[in-house]
Amino acid sequence: MSNNRLARMVRSLRKQRSWSQSHLAKAAGVSTRTIQRLERRGTCSQETLLSVAAAFDVDVKEFTDLKTESRVSQEQSDSSSEDWLNVDKHRLQNVMTAVGAFLLILPVSFLSVGIFKYTMQIEWYPDPFKWLQGSDMLFALWNTISPALLLGCLALAFALNLVPFLDLNFRFSTKTLFSSIQYVGNRWNMTIVAISLLVIGGITTYVITENIAEHAIQLYFR
Repeated sequence: MSNNRLARMVRSLRKQRSWSQSHLAKAAGVSTRTIQRLERRGTCSQETLLSVAAAFDVDVKEFTDLKTESRVSQEQSDSSSEDWLNVDKHRLQNVMTAVGAFLLILPVSFLSVGIFKYTMQIEWYPDPFKWLQGSDMLFALWNTISPALLLGCLALAFALNLVPFLDLNFRFSTKTLFSSIQYVGNRWNMTIVAISLLVIGGITTYVITENIAEHAIQLYFR
């Protein structure tokens, strides 16, 4: 950890006495490289700090107070950074939940209409896709793009709420690679992931069942 204030103080005291770095090193009984590092980054051991203070004939407390202030300042900075990261991560989780929920509207609507209105014959159930049947061109276009559109929305909702929050860890031990995976998203992210999987399974089952039933009817009345 660097301490610029300590580095400046040591350099100032040395120059006030018109000492070279090598002269200070000899007076303190340390290497010239140690003095260079101390004046450049303000880092050294407690023993070196005592020796330099003795060479300057100053109270070592002046140096140690600077190191303490620097450590406290760094800890506060780290804490602030950690708080900011936590807040930012929480905001990202909420955004991904909202985007995932929006992406699920279309496939969930399609699946619910297919199940409740056309499979279970609940006539009053609203059908937001009914207007497509009024135009042969629109209906043909919908049948062409709907599989990619529905599965694309589901895949994107799933990925946005799963992939960013997977914590992967790898480590080597005795020439063996160990890995672990942990999901660190919140419960809403997990809810979007679960719904995406359920709807993917539901749409796949519905399409397969519908096609089988259609072919069975055609064969029966042939």
